[in-house]
Amino acid sequence: MVFHEKIKQVAKDCHFIHDEIVRGVIEPLHVSTKLQLADILTKALGRKKFQSFLIKLGICDLHTPT
Repeated sequence: MVFHEKIKQVAKDCHFIHDEIVRGVIEPLHVSTKLQLADILTKALGRKKFQSFLIKLGICDLHTPT
C-alpha cells in the first residue's frame, strides 16, 4: 500500500507541474547534456568533467590543500 501512495503522490506532482506549464507559470528550458549538472549523480564522467561539475555545484574535497 505504501508503494501505491508514493505513486499517487508522483502523479499529483506531475499533474501540478503540467498545469503550471499550461498556465505559463513555469517555462521548461532545454539543458544541453554538456551542462546538465545532474549527470554527476547518474553517469560515469571523465575526471575533467567530474571536477568541473563539482566546482559548479560548490562541492570541494576536504582533503585537498587550499
